[in-house]
Amino acid sequence: PMPYFTVKQGLNGLETGLRTGLPGFSVFIVNPAVYFGMIAGDIGVTARYARNWSSEWAPTPVPSTFDADQAYNIYRMYRYLMSPYCSTDPLVWSKYVRPKVMPPPEEDDGTIELGYGLA
Repeated sequence: PMPYFTVKQGLNGLETGLRTGLPGFSVFIVNPAVYFGMIAGDIGVTARYARNWSSEWAPTPVPSTFDADQAYNIYRMYRYLMSPYCSTDPLVWSKYVRPKVMPPPEEDDGTIELGYGLA
C-alpha cells in the first residue's frame, strides 16, 4: 500500500516539507487502489485499528454493521456527516500558512482622506 521510494524522492519530499515551515509533516507514497482496499474491511480489532489510524487522511467506507464493536466507526461516520472537520478552525493552517498566503488586512485608524489637501 505504501511502496518504497528513492532517496532522491525522499530528499525532495523532505526539502519540500522543510520549506513549508510547518512544525510537522511526513513523506510517503501511497498506492490508493491497494490502500483503500486494505482499510475497507472492519471485521476484527486489527482491521478497525488500521482503518481508524488512516481515517484522518484517507476516506473510509461506512461500517459494515452497526453493532457495539463498531462504535467508533459509527461515531466517526456521523461526526463527519454532522460536523465535518473542515468546519473547525485549522490550528496549523491558522498559525503557519494563513499569515503567508493571506496577510492580515491593514488596520483602519479611523482617518478619512477626502483627496484634496492644503499643499
